[in-house]
Amino acid sequence: MQFNGDDGRSLWLDNLEIFDGLRNLGSGCISVEDGKISFVGEKAGRQSPKRSKFDEVIDCSGLFALPGFVDSHLHLFSLAAFNAGYDLSHVSGTTRSKFQSILKMAKETFDKQEGWHRFYGLDSFDLSISKYLDRHFLDELFPEDPVIIHFKSGHGALLNSLALRLIDLSETTDEPPGTTFIRDLEDGLLTGVILEGEELLGAKIPSIPIAQLMQSLGKVFEDTSSKGITTLVDASRNNNVSKIEMLSEFLSSRPLSPHVVMMPGMSDLSRFPREVGCYSDVYRKVAIGHVKIMLTASSGHIFPSEEDLLSSIRKAHSLGFPVAIHAVENECVSIAISALENDFISGDRIEHASELVDKNIKDIAAVGIQISTQPGLITENGERYLQNTVDPSILYRLESLRKHGITIGFSSDAPFSQADPMEWISAATGRNVSGTGVILESSERLSVPSALNMATYSGAVVSGVADRKGHLRQGMDADIVLLDMNPLTTEISELFKISPVLTLSQGSSLYSQM
Repeated sequence: MQFNGDDGRSLWLDNLEIFDGLRNLGSGCISVEDGKISFVGEKAGRQSPKRSKFDEVIDCSGLFALPGFVDSHLHLFSLAAFNAGYDLSHVSGTTRSKFQSILKMAKETFDKQEGWHRFYGLDSFDLSISKYLDRHFLDELFPEDPVIIHFKSGHGALLNSLALRLIDLSETTDEPPGTTFIRDLEDGLLTGVILEGEELLGAKIPSIPIAQLMQSLGKVFEDTSSKGITTLVDASRNNNVSKIEMLSEFLSSRPLSPHVVMMPGMSDLSRFPREVGCYSDVYRKVAIGHVKIMLTASSGHIFPSEEDLLSSIRKAHSLGFPVAIHAVENECVSIAISALENDFISGDRIEHASELVDKNIKDIAAVGIQISTQPGLITENGERYLQNTVDPSILYRLESLRKHGITIGFSSDAPFSQADPMEWISAATGRNVSGTGVILESSERLSVPSALNMATYSGAVVSGVADRKGHLRQGMDADIVLLDMNPLTTEISELFKISPVLTLSQGSSLYSQM
């Protein structure tokens, strides 16, 4: 078994087990010509082409084929910045002195970026760490340099006193709408923790050098391709015309890359139709996706109001864009559903929908709302969910959503979770909470075929690319992944061990171990 990987060559992939994105086809073959799938099925079928016409014939005995995975919600530039910064995601259950030692070592060994120390991935919910999360703790170690620690949740950060001064944030600074400056309960002074402050911090803190960011972004594409992901949907709230231009220039400089969709943020939406295009248009290798709208409760109150949310939805719809509403908590999901009941177009979706009661599910189905959610968080954050959620039975109700006919696309929310589709599938089918032996509501387990569908075809549907992605059939883009084991016959506890050996995007190799 060998793949030469020459781009543009016609391929015959022989002796495969095939899942086409909708169902298991069993044993067969796939042919690829001009970047498109020209045949899928039994090689002895009447319609199958002759093997001799293809430039390359590959015996794929023992391999399992399915459409390229779709990550329907991640944050490309945040992931690139995360990879370029200092990773604190491994820090847990530590003492104050050990945490200080970790930060001190980072200070001594890791270069500053534009004068700032930047840390990423800290679990602010870890009780062993959260009690130290104030600016004075950082001031002891970094009295002369600005520091920012981004939390793993993606909804907050901690800054030291110098960093606060450099971004012009003082005790009398007004909080921007939707942003919260956490204050000490005893003296009422700023702790340095800022919740939902991404736009504020992005405008005030010097950006990572472009060359370094682009180099890290290239590594992101390599990593996601090695996991079998061929379509990436950037769902960042602050996406604007400048970012799509930067991303398109980068993609244009690369001979091969995954398919990228970028969601416009609300703040720059009016410029998109004039300068780069409308929904589903492709601007220099970047497809334009849904409009991202935030609806949050992480700072203790829900923002924006339902009235303002509906106004944003109507603005997006008037320009021809479906919306993608960030809503995690049940209260936020209920408001998002209510707003969409008043103004809905095909393709509107809710991001995360982590907490759902029965009424939510029935209403989502009745309206026709689609869902992009992250089953990998069941494994990664399940223990915290069990400790902090009053009713864990409302969490990640994947099977209930499926039974009601709701279209669900899997995603990672990277860098806040792992961009690894086999981990998503393992979590969705097993629902095992890492390190505990606990299963989070076994009645919400998905079958393996359902999970494969949500990571491929249904992911393409919710991302607006199902006309060419997510389905192995004639005429579709040849986005194909070959796995080293058959997930349909693998024990659920072993699914996470399955790995891609070949990732094709429009017939060209993004990743190969063949």
